[in-house]
Amino acid sequence: MQRGHHLERVEKLCQAGERQERRRRHGKEGEELACEAYLKAGARLLARNYQVKCGELDLIVEEDSGTGLTLVFVEVRSRDPSSSWETPAESLTPVKLRRIRNAASEFLMRYEGGALQVRFDLASWNLTGLQIWKNFWWY
Repeated sequence: MQRGHHLERVEKLCQAGERQERRRRHGKEGEELACEAYLKAGARLLARNYQVKCGELDLIVEEDSGTGLTLVFVEVRSRDPSSSWETPAESLTPVKLRRIRNAASEFLMRYEGGALQVRFDLASWNLTGLQIWKNFWWY
């Protein structure tokens, strides 16, 4: 009886590890697709997975907006619709938004580029398509 209980625990841990690995893989796919989309549109990649003590920024790009450079902070959210009830956009919590804002502030303190504007975008990857929302939220 004790041995069976142990095997059940091991099996549950393995399943949890597999789910985490799938989520990590989906997240990397989403980041790669978003990065490609911005580069294809003419943006210049400044940083990927920019980490500071207070948070992380998935992508930081500069775009020529016609009226000057725009610095764009991109949050990439990925969700498998078969295993999650929420959309990628719905997974952005107030805590996550605060961390993004704080990490962006850290980046801006060190930024020496010529961007005149700042924008926050959301790249949403649901395993079937990438959607990019520009100006998804305000600073």
